[in-house]
Amino acid sequence: MNEKLLLDDIKARAQLTDLIRFWRRRRILVVTDGIVSFGPEHDPNNLQESYFGMSHLMSVLSGHGEVTRAHRQTDPLHAAGVIENFRFDAHELTAYDQIWLMGYNSYPPLSAAEQEKLARFMNGGGGVFATGDHENLGAAISSQLPRVRSMRHWSAPPSALGSDRIDTTMPDHNGVLVFENQSDDIPQTLTLKWYVWGETALFLRRYPHPLLCSPAGPITGFPDHMHEGEVVAPTDLTQTMSVNGYTFDEYPKTSDGTRLPPEIVAWGRSEGRPDPEVMSGIHTGSTQASASRLSGTVGAYDGRRVGVGRVVVDATWHHFFDINLIGDNAANRPGFNDPRKALWSKGFTYSAEGQQTLAQIDQYYRNIVNWLSPNWFLDLWGALVIELALHRDMRELLAGRSLDTASIGAAAWQIARRLHPPCLVIEISSVFWDLPRLKPRRFGPWDWPNPAPDDGPGDPPLPFEWLAKVALGAGVQVMSEAGARQRPASMKAQDIAEAAMGRATEALASLARSQQASANRLAELAKAPPQRAGAKPAQTTKRQNPARSR
Repeated sequence: MNEKLLLDDIKARAQLTDLIRFWRRRRILVVTDGIVSFGPEHDPNNLQESYFGMSHLMSVLSGHGEVTRAHRQTDPLHAAGVIENFRFDAHELTAYDQIWLMGYNSYPPLSAAEQEKLARFMNGGGGVFATGDHENLGAAISSQLPRVRSMRHWSAPPSALGSDRIDTTMPDHNGVLVFENQSDDIPQTLTLKWYVWGETALFLRRYPHPLLCSPAGPITGFPDHMHEGEVVAPTDLTQTMSVNGYTFDEYPKTSDGTRLPPEIVAWGRSEGRPDPEVMSGIHTGSTQASASRLSGTVGAYDGRRVGVGRVVVDATWHHFFDINLIGDNAANRPGFNDPRKALWSKGFTYSAEGQQTLAQIDQYYRNIVNWLSPNWFLDLWGALVIELALHRDMRELLAGRSLDTASIGAAAWQIARRLHPPCLVIEISSVFWDLPRLKPRRFGPWDWPNPAPDDGPGDPPLPFEWLAKVALGAGVQVMSEAGARQRPASMKAQDIAEAAMGRATEALASLARSQQASANRLAELAKAPPQRAGAKPAQTTKRQNPARSR
């Protein structure tokens, strides 16, 4: 009698769903200061826009990880569950996978002991996200940290009100531009860095950076703001840092002796228009036009490739605060009767188009969480494999059928890219092909500093989607054939990957043979002599039927 399958056990399926959540949860520390609150923008005590709330961001992060919230002073809106008077040197940072720095204050800088604690966390592989705003806002927490300090301007320029400000505010639906448009449902449009990879012209692929990738396509719509900060590409990578007696290279060398540079992966455009305010006394706009130019919006450093933590920086925390996402609470003040108040008080939630944009922005936040913790990619891959094996479409496909690994993988890829960014699926599948080494290797178009067609060695020899498909297909096969005696509580992602490796390798070899056969056929066609235009097809000699000749 055949053993009952694990996926046919209702209790086991519930336990597997819990395992997916567990493997996907990252430990995140979010630190802020000054007038920034973990509470909501739409607090009745915030009608004068005295504070910045970031409740929306916290709801997104909490759905994706275990979030610890900390304030350097006291939370101005008295949000619950916040560690107040926080100090990095008095806290065990190794309890976290990544740290988000959302500072407002310009001074005082972190103490030497705190800088050292953060530097050791980053150099030990911990991920860091950091942002501020125009001039030196946010500099108190972030401006002395390795990599972070040189990937973004932490002092003026850009300024707040001058022509050198970075003003990405968009006109409203009637073509009118005012400061308060930062709280409407119209985003700025980003220019993205594109990565192209392919062994041949037949297999070229084009991707944005994983930070700006989504199931719905590239993420190009961001909140706009009148005076953003600026992400930059550092020109000097040779600096040695010494913090509290701890000395190290800011940008470590790769195995070939070069230093890996950070990248700007998205740019915004300063629109070159005046930007006056409507709510005088609460907001301060400018009647002077800004200079029209592109400026860095998102920066990334893949420290994983040199043994340190990854870093992401953003031009402004206005891409994360409630006022730019779900509306300006000052529009709800008694006596404020501007006809645009309903729009400004609701932000992207005002319209269906705005809600779609907000969903993409939320995906950007989740992408930051995933990208900052590459050491957990194998768990993410295992979680995805289980999710796919449990998915209704996959179970219907496999019911009563015997399909090969490649066919299952092709179906798994289509389901996976509906649920998750395809860039993430490719990245987390990379660790499968590292087994049993489980160390970084070149995989995906993002692993080359200046990617271009046929750039780098032929490793891997097939399009990245093929490798991801085969890895997913083999994993789904293993899970679909698992017996009920296997207990989800004792499962490890590495065990699933190792059990799937033989099938994946065999399927990959079959795909490689198929690709080679196709290439050979194309080569033969290319060798065929061209036929002259207007020429009649050559006449073939009729063969006489032997029976008639007798």
